[in-house]
Amino acid sequence: MKNVPEEKKAKEKKAKPAGKAVTIRIAAGLAQELISSPVMAQVLKKEFPVKTSYWLSRILRRLQSEMVDFNQQRHALLEKYGAKDEKGQFIIVAGQVQLGENAQAFAQAYSELAEIEIDVGFHPLVLDMERCPDLTTEEMLWLAPLLAEEAEGE
Repeated sequence: MKNVPEEKKAKEKKAKPAGKAVTIRIAAGLAQELISSPVMAQVLKKEFPVKTSYWLSRILRRLQSEMVDFNQQRHALLEKYGAKDEKGQFIIVAGQVQLGENAQAFAQAYSELAEIEIDVGFHPLVLDMERCPDLTTEEMLWLAPLLAEEAEGE
């Protein structure tokens, strides 16, 4: 049996997700915030090793697919509570649908929706900080729910 250089073993191990898939329970509102955050958009523009990019994209796709129902319900709430002009179009100011006198009812309904917990299964990431781009503290905090504490067997 050939000796595989230790450096190659270390690279292969760090490029994989950590161990078995896990399921996290996350509030729908937090999941929506995570995938639509400008910070996450910033992270996705960085150049990661190929396998890390693959697993990160896969996790975010799973979160996005879970958010389809959430977004449909959010849109239904906007339809119900959003202020509309005489043509039936939403009144939008500074990119926000205006709620007018319905603001409190919308806030209560949206709060209930955002608190719904969803289960998302994925393989937590292990980031090899030597091979990954420089991540700011803020970016690491946004990635934290997706990261393994340490690689299995370490």
